[in-house]
Amino acid sequence: MPATETIRPEDVVVGLLAILSEQNYERFKADPVTVHSSFYRWRESAASSKLFDQFVFDKRDYFPYSETLDRVFDGLQLAGYLERTNPRGIYYVIGPDVETLFQNDVKPKFKGKQLKALEALADQFVQEIKPERRRARQ
Repeated sequence: MPATETIRPEDVVVGLLAILSEQNYERFKADPVTVHSSFYRWRESAASSKLFDQFVFDKRDYFPYSETLDRVFDGLQLAGYLERTNPRGIYYVIGPDVETLFQNDVKPKFKGKQLKALEALADQFVQEIKPERRRARQ
């Protein structure tokens, strides 16, 4: 394994989703304006900018759009780690296996400060995108 592995956009998203899942969050609105705008703000933040080096944003429209981010979401859906099967596709539902994927394949790529930045981003995700927690089973 190389001394430093490149952190790809899918690694960042998988990390965020895994941390959210660990915190018992289940789903978030599939609202591109909110989601893409939040990712763009995080990219511009000095604390997390290195995690977003490979995210590309088009700022010519009324919100910063990232085809990179859409491709990551599409890939995670195809792999079964993220679902959008709810009645009208209003929500992304975080799949149960995303935590295992993160622990086994993705987390080792993140080093000290990067992992702390990812955890801080998960807190920002909760504040800005407002995911919903799993309902208690009865």
